[in-house]
Amino acid sequence: MAFSSWKKTGIILLVISALLLTAAYYLPGLLQPDRYRTSIINKIEQATGGQAAFDSITWRIDNGLWVKITGFSLQDVPEFPADLLLSEVELKLELRPLFSKQIIINRLDIHAPWISLHLTEQMLADDETKSYSDSDTALLPYSIIIQSLNLTRGELNILDSLSTPGKNIVSTLKKMDITSRDLMPGDSIDFDFTFQAHSVEQIGEISGHGQFDGLTEALLLDKPQLNLSTHVKDLPVAFFNAYLGEEAANKLNGSISFNMDYQGDFEQRYNAAGVFDLSALSYSETQLWEHPLPGLATNIGYQVNISGDTLDIDKLDIKLGELSLSAKGSIHDWHNDPVLTDTTVSGQTPLAVLDYILPWKIIPYADEIRDRVHRTGHFTLEKLTLPETNLNRLIDEPALLLTLLQGSGRLQDAAITTPLDIH
Repeated sequence: MAFSSWKKTGIILLVISALLLTAAYYLPGLLQPDRYRTSIINKIEQATGGQAAFDSITWRIDNGLWVKITGFSLQDVPEFPADLLLSEVELKLELRPLFSKQIIINRLDIHAPWISLHLTEQMLADDETKSYSDSDTALLPYSIIIQSLNLTRGELNILDSLSTPGKNIVSTLKKMDITSRDLMPGDSIDFDFTFQAHSVEQIGEISGHGQFDGLTEALLLDKPQLNLSTHVKDLPVAFFNAYLGEEAANKLNGSISFNMDYQGDFEQRYNAAGVFDLSALSYSETQLWEHPLPGLATNIGYQVNISGDTLDIDKLDIKLGELSLSAKGSIHDWHNDPVLTDTTVSGQTPLAVLDYILPWKIIPYADEIRDRVHRTGHFTLEKLTLPETNLNRLIDEPALLLTLLQGSGRLQDAAITTPLDIH
C-alpha cells in the first residue's frame, strides 16, 4: 500500500487519543462536558479530515480521571479505507501527567465496535513522489502512552473490490477481541486477536498474535511492517464462495484449518509460511473423478513470497494419507492472468492411494489398467515438470494437464496381470 494512503492511519489507530487530548484540557474543570460537543467534534474532524459524531461524554474522578464516550463514529477520512462506530469507550487517565502535556492511559476499553474496511484499487496507487512539509512530520505537542487496550465483541466488515476487480465482495468477522499492552507511537505495537468467521451453517475461529512497526511519534506511517502469527480452526469454505465464483464454490464443501506466519510491508511485498489441514474438506470434479474426494488426512505445508505481480512458491509439501508430494514454482501476473512457470513435482505413494486419487476419467485405457494393475507396491515420481502454462486455461480444461506434464517415475513391488493390452 502506498505511503500516502496511510498518512492518516496513525491518527485512526489512535483516534481515541484525539478525544483524550481534548478531554485532558477541557474536562477536569468542567461539570458538563457535553456543552463542548461542537468544539470536540471540530477538533477531531480537523485532525482526521473525516466526519465525526458522538452521543455523549461523561467523566468522574476516582483514583484518576475516568472518561466514557458513547456512540462515537468517524467516517470518510481521506486516504484511510475504513469507517468506525464505537458503541462505548471507557478510559482511565493519570491526572498529574495531564498538566505536563502527557497522556498516560492506564486502560482503554472499547466495547462492541463496528469497523467497515474498504479494499479498493485506489489503495495501491503509486504515490512515491508525494512530499511532506515540516508541519506534516513534526512531533505532536503531547505524548501518548496506552498501558492496556481491550477491544471486545467487535464486528469487522470487509468490502473488497481489490481482490476481484469488477466485483464488490462483503465478508464479516464477528466477536472480534483485540488486546494490547504499552502502546506508544514510535515503538512496536504488539497485540493479540480473536475473530469468528460466519457462513450460513458454520462458524470458524481465528486467533493469533501480531506486531506492527512504522507508526511514528508524529502519528504518520514510515515504512510500515506487519507480522502476524495466525491460527484458523474450522473455517467454512463457504466463507470464500464469493471469491471462488459459483462454479468452483459448488465443487467444494466442508471446512479448512491452518496456521500461518505472515510478514508484509503494505507495498505489495509479502511472505507467508504455514500448514493447511484439509481433512474436513471435500472436492467434486465430475470431469476427473466418479466420486467426490474427501480430505482424508491431508496437510499442505507451504512457503510463498509475493513481490509485485510475481508469486514464488518456495515450498509446497502435500501429505494426503500415505501419499507425499513436494513442489515448487512461480506464478507471474498472479492477480490478473496467472501463468505458471518453473513448476516441478516429486513424491511417492502406495498404489492403493494412487488408485484412489488419479483422475481415471481422463486417463487413456483406464479400465484396462485398473483391472490389470494390482493395488500393491509403491510408485515413486522422480521429477515431473510443467512447462509455462496459463493457470486459467488449466482450470477450464483440466485434461490438458496430462498432455503438458513431462517426467519419469518407477514402480516398486507392483503386481501386473498379463496380458496388459493398451494398444
